[in-house]
Amino acid sequence: MLESRLFGAVSENLQESCPSRLLFCRLVQPLNITKRLLIPFPALAEKRANMGAFLHDAKHLAHQVGASLRVYLVAGDKPDLKNQIRNARPSCPLTILEGETWTEVQSMFLGDISEKDMVMMPMERRTGMFWTPAMQKLQETVFSRFPGINLLSAYPSLHWQNEEAPVAVHPSAPNKPEYYSADIPAGAEGAAGLEAMVRRAFGEEPNVSS
Repeated sequence: MLESRLFGAVSENLQESCPSRLLFCRLVQPLNITKRLLIPFPALAEKRANMGAFLHDAKHLAHQVGASLRVYLVAGDKPDLKNQIRNARPSCPLTILEGETWTEVQSMFLGDISEKDMVMMPMERRTGMFWTPAMQKLQETVFSRFPGINLLSAYPSLHWQNEEAPVAVHPSAPNKPEYYSADIPAGAEGAAGLEAMVRRAFGEEPNVSS
């Protein structure tokens, strides 16, 4: 399967069994050199589960690394999506680009990627209502064509029905994503690397058998 080729077999098991939102990362450059965070949204993206949480994470990440946010949309999508993107917090420099078709959006997005960019893909689990092979193919294209850039693939939670509301950020208790680092032995790739990160995050031996 595609996920196995990109992130190892563990990613497939986590998608099937982990109820929380998932973020798979290929980090090959220091985050502090990132100039732009690029996000391509397919048609019907406004119906994505956890959109409020996804946008909060994306803007928080861009804000933290001092990058601008650049998003790509299919023209004709509901204006609510653009308003949600603009109004999500924290604020950061934002550019919204639109194409008439998904093919045009993909071409615009792929042609725009440069070496100091970071890409964040709004992916769907294979059991999700809005899963499409087009996004899987685009993820694979970015992974293989641009090996020198950081790539993040974000998946919504399994229990998104109770999380549709945008993330509320209270001034005294900001809702920020939790980040973990793990020491991964040289040469460890795929399953070995992901297992190390899961152990670091959860503090126990994960059930990640193939």
